[in-house]
Amino acid sequence: MKDSWVLAGLSVLAVSFLVWLAWLHRQRVFTGTNDFIAFYAGGRLAGTADLYDRDRVRQVQLERVGVTGEAWRFIRLPYYAALFWPLAQLPYRPAYLVWQLLSLGAAVGFVWQYRVAPRGVTTLMTCLSLPLAASFLNGQDLAWLLLWIALAAHWRGQDRPFLAGAVLALCAAKYHLFLLLPLLVIARREWRLGAGLAGGAAAIVAASFAAGGIDWPLKYYEVLTDPQIHPGAAVMPNLHGAFSFAPSLAPLESAATALVAGAVWLVARWGSFEYGLAAVLAGGLLAGYHAYLPDCALLLPALLIVLTRSRWHWLRMVAMALLAPAVYFLVLLQTPWAVVVPGLVTVVVAAMAAESWGSRGRNSRYSPAG
Repeated sequence: MKDSWVLAGLSVLAVSFLVWLAWLHRQRVFTGTNDFIAFYAGGRLAGTADLYDRDRVRQVQLERVGVTGEAWRFIRLPYYAALFWPLAQLPYRPAYLVWQLLSLGAAVGFVWQYRVAPRGVTTLMTCLSLPLAASFLNGQDLAWLLLWIALAAHWRGQDRPFLAGAVLALCAAKYHLFLLLPLLVIARREWRLGAGLAGGAAAIVAASFAAGGIDWPLKYYEVLTDPQIHPGAAVMPNLHGAFSFAPSLAPLESAATALVAGAVWLVARWGSFEYGLAAVLAGGLLAGYHAYLPDCALLLPALLIVLTRSRWHWLRMVAMALLAPAVYFLVLLQTPWAVVVPGLVTVVVAAMAAESWGSRGRNSRYSPAG
């Protein structure tokens, strides 16, 4: 009981700190002058041929919100625009308020549903998460990804792998951070989970054609290859950001990405499902080409697994460091300071691979699924 009160008190202090940060950025937070503008425009244009048209998006934003910008182009799959269609029928400010309240509910749902660590610990670390706070400040959707991950882990633990895979498909909202997920399916022979994932992905593709038209893939490709939607590589907390200071190091970036994928494979093959999921989340952040501070919220469920499952004390301490808010301020300082976060995440993934490999055949927790 005493520990519960301590965790509750620390959680209140953490929330107070994040509220203070929100107050410092109150103009952007309270007016919704953030990334929700892109979601709102996408919702307004869902089902039209103009979803990825730069000029049309700007026109909608100026008419409905009063501001526009290159950073607020809609860059998600068309199905995601359709999901925002109901909100986009409201005036902008009410739609933004509803979105933030729904996202807060998703964050609470993650805390309630994610059973990897004691709920008090999960609550505290969620309240301390500076990346998740940044997601709210920017009107983004990382809280929803955390909820999908929590539900997937829960249903997989309840021997409902098809449902787990189907809900993981919803992470297609940021699919570029989940490109290593198939390694978990293949390495562990999680075929029922893979079937749910494939079924969910097929539904998403079908919905995208319905919302974006037959030629949406070409238009979407044109958006993705526009350098203006990938600004500030020096503050990206991934391998691309770590190597961005020298374009000549691109081959090393590719080699490092391959090594991360290999480490994730080892964890998935010889570790538990939870350990494999943690490696997929951490490795996906490293390997993703487009990532910023809010995306580090995906480390929250991964590091909670490491914190409660690793037998190596030093690895648990690294996980604690990455769960604390202070380290993420370094991301904002650009290279070389921004390299600290991807560097520590790389250490975590490599250590998980070494721990899983060293435990193969000796601990059933690390044996692959049959």
